[in-house]
Amino acid sequence: MARFQRDQGSGTDLSKKLRAQKGMTRDALLKEESERERARRAADQAAEARSYN
Repeated sequence: MARFQRDQGSGTDLSKKLRAQKGMTRDALLKEESERERARRAADQAAEARSYN
């Protein structure tokens, strides 16, 4: 419990990310994940095209 309270006050990177994620709506979380997935697919397609040629 003491470590949790210490981390809450210190503002570590992980705690900041978790607080930001908790504040997001479900739609915003899904949109963010969708954008990541699209970027991953685009990178995979580009890598495949480069290796083909």
